[in-house]
Amino acid sequence: MDPERKQQWDSVHQPFELRYHKNDNYRWHDDLFVPAWESNFGRFLELKPDHFAPDDILIDIGAGSRPAFSYFTRGRCVHIEPLAEKYLEIPAVEPYWSPADLENLHPVAAETCLEEFIGRAAFVNCWNVLDHCFDWRAVVRNMVAYAKPGAVLSLCTDTKSHGDGHPGIDDVAELLTLLGRFSRFVKVEINYGVEVVRDIALKAVRI
Repeated sequence: MDPERKQQWDSVHQPFELRYHKNDNYRWHDDLFVPAWESNFGRFLELKPDHFAPDDILIDIGAGSRPAFSYFTRGRCVHIEPLAEKYLEIPAVEPYWSPADLENLHPVAAETCLEEFIGRAAFVNCWNVLDHCFDWRAVVRNMVAYAKPGAVLSLCTDTKSHGDGHPGIDDVAELLTLLGRFSRFVKVEINYGVEVVRDIALKAVRI
């Protein structure tokens, strides 16, 4: 880990992200939020709301201020979000967090490995998160560590730095190599999206 990058993440990038979420954005509107995740999870990843078994563990790394996993009707949904406690103070999104969501909410950085979930997850999602992190390599290692064999891995990210909230990824080839070492790519799409375009989106299966 680069201490300078971590310090910048704490003092610049995280405050930027919090300011964004405190202002009106698509998460505040069902008519924008719900179709977005129906497209991401349903169309791109080809996962139905009842795809997973009730006892399957689903992990959302960098869950944001509103749980995208509300799309799923089955499974134990685990949310990892360093700004969670501050996000829950936002009136527009706080009601969307159910008691079950709150029970499975971990307010830690994506780089923190939660050992209780190693090798147990049926689905690991990291959507529009990786380029926000202070150590993206650690996050990728956590993704594959959480996933059990056969688990679905999803990743969507920008790769270039986009200002205060997005430090970027310095080596895309290494990103794909790290993930590909432990998984089989099912789908990779460059410039994913329509209204909001991300540099890369992919679906993989843990081997």
